[in-house]
Amino acid sequence: MKIYPKTNEKLEGLEKFEETINKYRGIEIQYFQKSDDELVDFQIEEPIKRILKKFPNIEEITIHPPLCNYELEIVLLKDKNIFLKQIKEIVKLSKKYKVKINIVEHTRLLMSQARLSIILVLEKSKKIMKNTNTKILFENIYMMEEQQNCSVIELCEYLNSENIKVCIDMCHLYCQAHIYKKNIEEFLERYLNKEKCERQVYQIHFAYTANDDGYIDRTTHAIMHPNVEALSYDKQLLYKYGMKDCNWVTEVSEKDYVSRKDQIEEIKMLEKSE
Repeated sequence: MKIYPKTNEKLEGLEKFEETINKYRGIEIQYFQKSDDELVDFQIEEPIKRILKKFPNIEEITIHPPLCNYELEIVLLKDKNIFLKQIKEIVKLSKKYKVKINIVEHTRLLMSQARLSIILVLEKSKKIMKNTNTKILFENIYMMEEQQNCSVIELCEYLNSENIKVCIDMCHLYCQAHIYKKNIEEFLERYLNKEKCERQVYQIHFAYTANDDGYIDRTTHAIMHPNVEALSYDKQLLYKYGMKDCNWVTEVSEKDYVSRKDQIEEIKMLEKSE
């Protein structure tokens, strides 16, 4: 297990993660939405350059595009070249800075829909990334149509590429289970397949989901685990499906992003639970 902290493009609280970054040599960067009125591309390089200046020993960086209205299908509808340009840029930056660079992508499409729409552009991205230290990481999201067979895992199985893998978000698993009023263990039995997870899951977004919710009251979503016991339970659920040797990103929402108090505590508990 590699534990990577999460910062944002302003690098708020970055210095608080010095020990963890030096130990595991990786980080995820969240980028922000630039406009509420139009889809505006974001600038990838500047935060990477600043982080590497401070932590030159970093070996891997995951970039996370804006959270709102930035699903892959929306970007492609706007202009498929936005996406392909981003893929070409992470390849260029990976070579320039000699680090692994991943980009998280979201899609609300079921596999049956993806096959009819986004597959061709993803095949192009496969060719661009082949034999490079870059990856697209498709993150599972929660949606009403998906009760079994995680769509992004099926998508990556179909594409069969070392450069296109999955980021499993623990909170999104809980949200799905809560939407369908299922116990999390019962839900995962239908939703995840261990062999497929072992092949396709490269990264975890790890945090706690409170009050059997996570999607109605947003303050219950992606927060610090209340104790080591709750954290260990969630960790063992992922271990059960073959996700031990992944990058674990502590994606914790909190009130103070400068002190990063909650995320630091989450990292401590995650290490303590080993």
